[in-house]
Amino acid sequence: MVRNYTTGKEIIVTPSTRWSAIQEIFDNRPSPAILHRSSSTNTTNPFGPTFCHLVNDDMIFEVMSNGYIASISFFNERD
Repeated sequence: MVRNYTTGKEIIVTPSTRWSAIQEIFDNRPSPAILHRSSSTNTTNPFGPTFCHLVNDDMIFEVMSNGYIASISFFNERD
């Protein structure tokens, strides 16, 4: 479950959750970082770039160009 601590809205994220559903909970997000993946031996990527969105200052959602979530990274910044 992902919760917007400001508004109290929340959503359960599953493998079929699309980024648009997350955007409804977290409006006014900064622009994403664009991630271009390629290997050193093959400089083409047939899947295109992914977009990395920071949410709640402790999660990064990696989103594919079709709107599906590729990965979620959770982190805790310690003092």
